[in-house]
Amino acid sequence: LDWIGYQAIEIPTISTEINAASVGKWFPKAKLIKSSIQVKNSDKQTKARAALLLFYQYAKWPSSKVDQLMAYLAKIAETRQPLGGRCRIAQEGVNATISSLDSPQRTASASLRWFAHDLKRFSSEFNQTDFKFID
Repeated sequence: LDWIGYQAIEIPTISTEINAASVGKWFPKAKLIKSSIQVKNSDKQTKARAALLLFYQYAKWPSSKVDQLMAYLAKIAETRQPLGGRCRIAQEGVNATISSLDSPQRTASASLRWFAHDLKRFSSEFNQTDFKFID
């Protein structure tokens, strides 16, 4: 894994306002964060490679930790471009599908591994997570 250029993202200490949606009436306490990858016409000609990360992690978190994780994930999505996908977050855990494209700064594979490393920094529970990388 290429760690050149990796910079840890600060973990928020307080809840910040983020753009999260409800998952629906079946999961009233769950939240959904969406992020999409923006590709410019000039980027399409480079035929960037894509990579995918799938994972879930069961947990028993208080709502304050869920809010903190959501704020952290929103910060990661803004900072670690190009990342996109869906994260379903609740007090019972996280279920996510995250994708990335190669960029001039790093490969899609490296971006997703950095993302997984960020989660491990957030909580030791993610050290047990079976991250499934598709490169």
